Order: sequence, then structure tokens, then C-alpha cells
Amino acid sequence: MDLLCGVLTGSNYGAHFPGFLADNMTEPTDVGSVFAALNVESFMNLSEFKAAIDLALQEIKTSTKAEGVERIYIPGEIEFEMKTERLRNGIPIPETVVRDFIALGRELAIPFPQP
Repeated sequence: MDLLCGVLTGSNYGAHFPGFLADNMTEPTDVGSVFAALNVESFMNLSEFKAAIDLALQEIKTSTKAEGVERIYIPGEIEFEMKTERLRNGIPIPETVVRDFIALGRELAIPFPQP
């Protein structure tokens, strides 16, 4: 993926990134992207593909875990679970941010909803 998203697009790749992306919030990171669409049925029967994917995911999730690791996640699983939890319970807002919202609301004469 690094070759397609980095080299092919003329963007940074591998060791050419200026550190961990989230640590650099002031300069462009020159991240490239490639998007593709595949017709699975051009390669194999869709139900067979789904069964093979289910098997592959089961094999990944039941792999031997590293010491101290309780669970193996597949890409997007953490985010899906967080979305579900936040739709159910709301998005937590740090108390300092709530205080800033209330103060700004007072300054602008906009009431802040109280729980």
C-alpha cells in the first residue's frame, strides 16, 4: 500500500514521513491516497468470497496474542465499536471544554444546554 499511496502518487512514504503523523499538526504531511473498486464476482463467486473472508477474519482474531494483549482487532473494529457506544451513550466532552463552552455561551448570550 505504501508504494501505491506514496510512491505512485508522488507523496511521502516509509521513512520519508516527518515523524508520527499526529505529532505534526503544523506542516502538511504530504500523505497520498489511492482508491479502487473491484468487482469481486470477476474473480470468484460472491458467497464463496464472503465465506473465505469470514474464515480469514476468524483465523486472524484467534491467532496467538502478544504478551499483555487481550484481544486482536481487525481494521475499523475499534472505530465501529466506539461509534456504537457513542450513539448509545453520547460523546464524552472533557469538563474543561464544557466550561469553555459555557463561558463562550455567556459571552455571546447563547445558553448552553445543561444535562
